[in-house]
This record gives sequence, C-alpha cells and structure tokens, in this order.
Amino acid sequence: NIQSTMKSIAAILALAGTAAAFAPAPTTKSSTSLSATVWDTYSGGVDFKGGKFEFDPLGLSETYSPLVPFFREAEIRHGRTAQLAVLGYIIPDFVRIPGEAYSFEAVPKTVDAHNALLEGPMHQLLLWISL
Repeated sequence: NIQSTMKSIAAILALAGTAAAFAPAPTTKSSTSLSATVWDTYSGGVDFKGGKFEFDPLGLSETYSPLVPFFREAEIRHGRTAQLAVLGYIIPDFVRIPGEAYSFEAVPKTVDAHNALLEGPMHQLLLWISL
C-alpha cells in the first residue's frame, strides 16, 4: 500500500539526513602571511557546511576593518528590530490591548490603525515622546 511506502521513504530520508551530523568536521588552515584579510580572522564567518560568509559588496570590511565587530552587532540588532516590527504588525490582527479605542470594532484592520487612532492616542504618544 502507498501509505506504508511513503512512511518508509520518509523514515529513510530522515535517517540519511542525520548521517551528516556524524561526519568529521572540515579542517581549516590558519594563515600567518602578511597578506591576511579581515575575513581570515573573522570569527563566525563559516557556516555548518564549511561555506564562508564573505558578502561585502561595498568593501566596508577592508576599509574599516577595526569596525567589523560593530558592523556584525549592528546587523544583528537591526535584523531583530525588523523581526519585532513584523510581529508588531501581525499580532494586532489577532490580539488587542484593552480599551474602546483599540477594539476590533473601532479599528477592524491593522492597516487602518494609524488613521483611526490619529486623534486621541497619537496625541498621547506625541506628548510622551516630547517629554
């Protein structure tokens, strides 16, 4: 029967995928030459398959090599902020904070929240930001 065949194939594929976890780690050579780039000392610049993360189309890592750790932290910080912004856009479609102005009846879609809340809550927000 087709269902047991599919289950067998899925089990075999799952076992084959776990075999890579026990493969020996690739060895890397340490470079001590004078022509070393910032990528040679870049910790975390190699993924689990041995591929290198050397994407720098503007060449900022070569021009500002002492700032590479700051660039990494800034990239992570901005990525996490973008993820939180997406959550802040999606979650209000399902859950709202208490209050008549924020209810699903007053603001049915999150897209319309800015214009609907322009009078009261936006003035409060402006007040708190200006303090």
